[in-house]
Amino acid sequence: MKNKGGRPLIKDEKTKRNKHVGFYVTLDEYKKILERIPENITLSEGFRTIILSKNEQIYVPINFEKYIVEVNKIGTNINQIAKKLNASKEVNITDINGIKNKVAELNTMFSEILNTLNNKIDS
Repeated sequence: MKNKGGRPLIKDEKTKRNKHVGFYVTLDEYKKILERIPENITLSEGFRTIILSKNEQIYVPINFEKYIVEVNKIGTNINQIAKKLNASKEVNITDINGIKNKVAELNTMFSEILNTLNNKIDS
């Protein structure tokens, strides 16, 4: 069959681009992306270059809602333990250990949030 022109056939499956990736950005994000892409290459090639670059850091958004819910749960538990201690005037070692565990969970969560924010600021 005679070649009628048009796009040349790509025989090598490794170089054939057959997966579509799409996402939405704000106008400001779009402008920032365009600033990083040289004028002489296509948007697709520019995106590939930015995304596949080895020296770029990946931004991982923080799910603050998850942390807020967990902190609220821990606060509720601590309040229940405090109410029980105030009502009975007795200190139970299990309750004290529970408070220590909840405070340790809070410290871990806040450390994770701070590390993520510091990494974002440094980049």
